[in-house]
Amino acid sequence: MRKTEKRIVEALALLCLLACGGFVFAARLGGLADGKKPESEVAVVSAPAETPASAETPEIESTPCPHALFVNGVCADCGFVCEHDWREGVCTVCGEACRHEMHDEESLVCLRCGEKVPHRFVELGCTRCGREVELSTEAIPERYFTPCPEKGSVVQLDLRDWLSDDIGGGRSVPALLYLPYGYEQSGERVNVIVTLHGAASDEHGMMDEIYAISGNVFCYRDLYDWAIYEGRAEPFALLTFSTYALTAESLWTKGAADEMSRALREGILPGLVKSCRSYAASPELADIADARGHFGVIGVSDGSLYALWAALADNLDLFGSYTCLSANFPETTERALRTLNDPATEGYPIACFYTGAGLKDFQHDNTETRFYELLRGCSRLKENVNAFHIDVTGYHNWVTWGLELVNCLQLMFQDFPETA
Repeated sequence: MRKTEKRIVEALALLCLLACGGFVFAARLGGLADGKKPESEVAVVSAPAETPASAETPEIESTPCPHALFVNGVCADCGFVCEHDWREGVCTVCGEACRHEMHDEESLVCLRCGEKVPHRFVELGCTRCGREVELSTEAIPERYFTPCPEKGSVVQLDLRDWLSDDIGGGRSVPALLYLPYGYEQSGERVNVIVTLHGAASDEHGMMDEIYAISGNVFCYRDLYDWAIYEGRAEPFALLTFSTYALTAESLWTKGAADEMSRALREGILPGLVKSCRSYAASPELADIADARGHFGVIGVSDGSLYALWAALADNLDLFGSYTCLSANFPETTERALRTLNDPATEGYPIACFYTGAGLKDFQHDNTETRFYELLRGCSRLKENVNAFHIDVTGYHNWVTWGLELVNCLQLMFQDFPETA
């Protein structure tokens, strides 16, 4: 009986297992039919954690424009307009240099950058404020006989150091170089003037020789100081030297003028560029020619003949402004016209050609007549545009030329006229 019962129990257990397996299979089959995955195959994806309500969303920082390139005060990358922080006429932010287009007539302060800038006279009027040139025809202004608040300095030189032995014969050529007030500190470039004195004079005549008039005394360096201080002239360096030490001639001759021409070209102008901050990029003649608008010459009496022959006629490519007082000969006029009418010199316009003489000067009529011969003889000189003849009260002397100097310094280095 026990074996039989045991078999019956085992059979019943087997039937239960089969029944359970069929039930599970049927359930799985039904789940698949409904599109459901079995629990063991369902992937569990955890939900993202919620950001706490108190936390702020972080901002993305943008890189500011470095303003690496400005064009006329506007950033080429982002369009930022520079508000300008001017220092000595140049913006420290964008690097723009102020063009000083307008200034106050009395204080001379630029209305844009606040710097003091001189009058810029063109055709007898200042392009910055409209003020007319103050041409003095009666006497040197009284204030010029008092010490100027801003005095320039004078350096002694010997031009023998600038000249080859075949120019000047190796002789000592004493010279004086005037530098404007504040020259060392400013670092700015200056115009350059070469002066040529008259007979019976030397390098002191147009610098520190003392002259007296109506109880007053003055020297030419006083006139230079006042012209710059009052804004009548832009800052300039001025060289004066003994013409007779250079040429070994007591009076003007054609041979001496030819030697002066070589000296200016081959030694004096290159030496000046080495000795002061001119507008020329280097002492090379090509660079001086490029900056010729900032180079001028002033000659009085005998020196006027040298200026016409040696500077204008022979070195027109190196000078842009000329002042010739109280002398002009037919031969110097003829030589100047030959150069001015030469097609090869058309690229060298004249910024200023100024002549004058005292009404009681024995050279007055000659100077005036030759001036108008030059105007009629060439087209590049236009009266009261870039050519001026001013008669003043006086004789053939240093006081009269000092008065003319007050006038011509206002007109030298003006812009080249479009009509030239």
